Amino acid sequence: MWYPDFFTRMKAVFRQVGENTSWTRAQDASHARTQERLSPSKQRRLAERYRVLVENAPVGIHEIDRLRTLSAVNRAGLKMLGRTESVFGVPVLDVVSPADRPRIRRLLDLAFAGEFCEFEFTGLSERTFLSCFMPLKEKDGSVRKLLGLSQDITHRKNAEERVKQAQKMEGLGKLAGGIAHDFSNTLNAIVGYAYLLQQERSPDKVQEHATEVLRAAQQAISLTRQLLAFSRNQVVQPQAVNLNTIIESISKMLRRLIREDIEICIRLASDLPLITADAG
Repeated sequence: MWYPDFFTRMKAVFRQVGENTSWTRAQDASHARTQERLSPSKQRRLAERYRVLVENAPVGIHEIDRLRTLSAVNRAGLKMLGRTESVFGVPVLDVVSPADRPRIRRLLDLAFAGEFCEFEFTGLSERTFLSCFMPLKEKDGSVRKLLGLSQDITHRKNAEERVKQAQKMEGLGKLAGGIAHDFSNTLNAIVGYAYLLQQERSPDKVQEHATEVLRAAQQAISLTRQLLAFSRNQVVQPQAVNLNTIIESISKMLRRLIREDIEICIRLASDLPLITADAG
C-alpha cells in the first residue's frame, strides 16, 4: 500500500541530499570504490538484482532525458500507461491527457531547473496518477535526467468522490428537512388566516386576512419553484429586493405562529441597500 505522504517524505530527503553536496559526492565516491572491488561476475549479479527490484516494484518508475522523452520505464509503469511495447523515445506529453499537457510541460521545465515536482495527472486511459519528478544532477549541478515515480490512485479518487456524494446526499437531507419546515410554516399561516376569515365580520379585516392568505400562498409557490429548480439543477433567477420589505412581509405571520411566551424584536436599517437574491 502506498503511503499518502510518501512524496512529501521523498521531497524532504531530496532537499536534504541536494543541500549536502559533499555528502552526495562522498556517497558517489564510496559507491565507485565498492564497484572497483567487486569482480565482474559480482557486478553483473548486483546489476541484475537492481534490475529485478526496479522491474517488480509496485509503483511506476520512469526515466526522462533532456529531450523530454522516456528513456526507461519499468513493468508497473508500462501497465499504468496501458502499453505492452517499449516506450523508449516516446515524448512524455504523449502519454498524458491533452488537458494536462500544458501543466506537465511547465513541471518538466521546473524539474530540469532542479526543482522537485509532485503532481496528479490523467493518462490517456482516463486513469488518475500521483507522480513526482526528481532531478538527477551532474557534478556541475546541471540536470541530465529526471527520475519519476508514479502510483495509480484512480480507486482512491473514486472513493473520495463516493464520500463527497454521500456528503451531498446528507446535505440534501438537511435541505429537505429545512424546506419541509418552511413549507409547514407557510401552510400553518394559510390555515390560520383562513380560520380568521371564518370568524371575521368586518369587511376591512376580511380583506386584510385574504391578502395575507394570498401572500402566504405565493410564498409556498415560490418555495416549491425553488425546490423544483434545485432538483433539476436549474439556476434561480434573482432580482433586486429589499430585505426590509421581505422581513416586514413575514413579521405578521411569524407573530401569529409563535407562542405567547416568545417575543420577536425586529430592528431594520433605514439605509439598507438593495441586494440581488430570490425573494422566495
